[in-house]
Amino acid sequence: MNPFPWNQWIVLMAASFIGILASLPYTRAQNRERLAQISTGQLVVILVLQYGVLAALASALGLWLAASTGLGAPMLAALLSGTALPSDSGTAAAMAAGAGAASALLIVVIDVPLLGRFLPGELQQHVSATTLGQRLLVSLFGGIVEEILVRLGLMTGLTALLGLFWSTPGGLPAAGAIWAANGLAALAFGLGHLPATATVTRLTPLVILRTLLLNALGGVVFGWLYGRYGLLAAMLAHFAADVVLLNLSALLHPAPPTPAT
Repeated sequence: MNPFPWNQWIVLMAASFIGILASLPYTRAQNRERLAQISTGQLVVILVLQYGVLAALASALGLWLAASTGLGAPMLAALLSGTALPSDSGTAAAMAAGAGAASALLIVVIDVPLLGRFLPGELQQHVSATTLGQRLLVSLFGGIVEEILVRLGLMTGLTALLGLFWSTPGGLPAAGAIWAANGLAALAFGLGHLPATATVTRLTPLVILRTLLLNALGGVVFGWLYGRYGLLAAMLAHFAADVVLLNLSALLHPAPPTPAT
């Protein structure tokens, strides 16, 4: 049995903490009234307890199951061990950035002309209350923390579970098991965005469908990259998608002008 890769776990925990800190300005901008009585220090503690503990558990599970599932973070392992990166690392990085940006554009194409006309205005305009810097920073949270939770933790765990009865002759989970785990993790990724959506608008059936559909679409892309190239590729794709999506949303749905007093 391979020893647990503590060096990878420590790096991922440090990255998670950076992602959590990066989300603070955006979180405050989106929840000014609700968080008005909470200090920055208190908010850091809340977010670390909420996301940091989950990220610690998810990364531990994913790294522990990496060898038995063929998933994990091979590029991170190579960087930390001083060995050569996989030969397709450059291709993986380019594909991840391109696929992430393309998935964001597809989400906008589906959301704006097809769903947008039926959605409440506050759902369309809530991103415009933030600055460019805040949107760039919170994209680090999505790219780092959410990928550790959903892909490294949940998708790897589901793959291992499905692989118990759906495996290749060599003992690794079959491709179908990985794709099934990807789909389930993507659905969970969409469900995980419902509480945040509920702070912006009422959860009607259409709002729920929109949240699940659009987030799951991106989640499947990130999961495909995770299965093919590993965690760092999924992180890069998620970061690129959030940067494109948040800034396009702010551009396409500016906040209405404040009435003169």
